Amino acid sequence: MYRLVSFLGDKAAPSIIRITLPYMLINNKADILANYDFVIQQNQAYYSDMSALQFQRSCRQDQLDVIKNIKKFKKFKIFYDIDDLIIDVPEYNQAFDYFKKHKKTILQILEAVDCIVCSTPTLSKQMSNYNQTALIKNRLMPEIWKTEYNVDVIPEKPIIVWGGCGYHFSDKGSDFPDDIVDYILKTTDKYQWTFIGALPLKLKDNENIVFYPWTTYLNYIYLLKTIKPFVGIALLQDNDFNKCKSNIKALEYTALGIPGVYTNIDPYSDMKCKANNIDDFITYIEKLTSDITYWKDVKNKDYNSLKDSLYWDQSYVKRYLTTYLGDKLGNSRK
Repeated sequence: MYRLVSFLGDKAAPSIIRITLPYMLINNKADILANYDFVIQQNQAYYSDMSALQFQRSCRQDQLDVIKNIKKFKKFKIFYDIDDLIIDVPEYNQAFDYFKKHKKTILQILEAVDCIVCSTPTLSKQMSNYNQTALIKNRLMPEIWKTEYNVDVIPEKPIIVWGGCGYHFSDKGSDFPDDIVDYILKTTDKYQWTFIGALPLKLKDNENIVFYPWTTYLNYIYLLKTIKPFVGIALLQDNDFNKCKSNIKALEYTALGIPGVYTNIDPYSDMKCKANNIDDFITYIEKLTSDITYWKDVKNKDYNSLKDSLYWDQSYVKRYLTTYLGDKLGNSRK
């Protein structure tokens, strides 16, 4: 029996996507026991039959102290899972103050563990300055995401959706450029702009914008499917933090069977509609909502770009396991 444990640093989508849902697949294997907790255990006996230990987004001094203590007696590898460049958070991100406060400790944790598991190649390159890295990209669970969504006619008022957390927007800045926010405000009669979880502050309480507050990750998926958007959007400022982000929104829109309009930045380099500026953004939005042939072409090209990396499958479960248990399983870690 191989025992893999993860101490989670959050209860939001990052831990769900990268740990709790994959662990459901892993635990289907008879010789693997994978479980997670939010409370880091101090008792050495807890770690006696451990095969590998994972810390997700750990930042604090008490967490570093536990890692140091475990290393004194452990006979297994300690991993750190990360899906954001939390040592270089932009000031407009609502988590800026928190990660700035704990940056020194985070750097010590990165150096203390045996390996840093990253969600993107760009993030992995950044983290390689501090330790050995491994790559586990974000993927979706087909059982809860895969959707057959066929459209042959352009709706009278197409629904354009964005979904995500509030870290993208604050009074210090936003991942949505001001000119695009202004365009959204000017076109509420033409498009049904819809936001789930958060929205640019300038759009707050606007009766022409549909807004669904964030509840849970599963409810977020339910809302996206229920809304049946015609186009998805994903906008990011061009900075190192965002360059290290995963293509999670592209995965989500593609799973729903809708085309997306993205900022031309690393996470979305494989997508068809990549906007460099407001003019590009408007051109893509207007063409997707006026030409059904173009809409289908973009939808299909986006799917073909991501189809081999869209969902969890048995080969990726094996990759996950060999990353953490490679030596134990008798396989080389790659």
